[in-house]
Amino acid sequence: MTRNCASLPANGVAVVIALLAVMPIVIDTASAARVQSSGSVIDRTYSCASGFVGGLRQIEARAHSGSRVRSEWTKLPYAVIASGGSGRTAGVEAPPENSVAWITAGKPSLKTSLDDERLSFKARVGGTIGVNRKLCSPVSSRIPLAAQGLAGGAVGPHAKGFDCDVGRRVLLRIRAVVDGGTELRERWTRFRATNAPAQRARLSVATVGGRVVAFAEVVESGKARLFAAPACTPD
Repeated sequence: MTRNCASLPANGVAVVIALLAVMPIVIDTASAARVQSSGSVIDRTYSCASGFVGGLRQIEARAHSGSRVRSEWTKLPYAVIASGGSGRTAGVEAPPENSVAWITAGKPSLKTSLDDERLSFKARVGGTIGVNRKLCSPVSSRIPLAAQGLAGGAVGPHAKGFDCDVGRRVLLRIRAVVDGGTELRERWTRFRATNAPAQRARLSVATVGGRVVAFAEVVESGKARLFAAPACTPD
């Protein structure tokens, strides 16, 4: 017959307590890992206007991998879709005005930058994920987030890009898993952005008919990949 602790003699109760004290605490590490790796998801599609470059309507897909000094990122892995002339406001750490949308991954410091040379801006000032609200409007449709049929691959720490001829408008989709909120807030005069660090982010651009012309992916390890349609021209 099973007896509870109340029916045990005093020395029996002491033995039970001692056994409980030394029993190992079992932690479901798989569940803990799932919780740790979980995040909020930004998944939005936009219809965006394209700009002229040399008399042609084009987009530029540009990306670079991350760089760090010891534990601090000097540059986050980054990908951007740009279109039209790349004007800048002097003394302002905003993204270039022709940025249609951009993605990053990893947690930036106050000094962490994005992009190269004259196009560079601080990640925590311009935003880790952003879209140009002057050029883009939300739509309910979805386009693939995949590199199938495109050419490209991993990129290094200096920005690599492709120029692609497009129509008057393109479809653009951003999907990112971020540590924080998913709201993109108005920033500067033309963008919506967040400072939430992303674990992984992907971006696709397609024609209005749904044909993908560029795809990019960045991950918090620092890696970045960029692909474009065979008809696109490498920078």
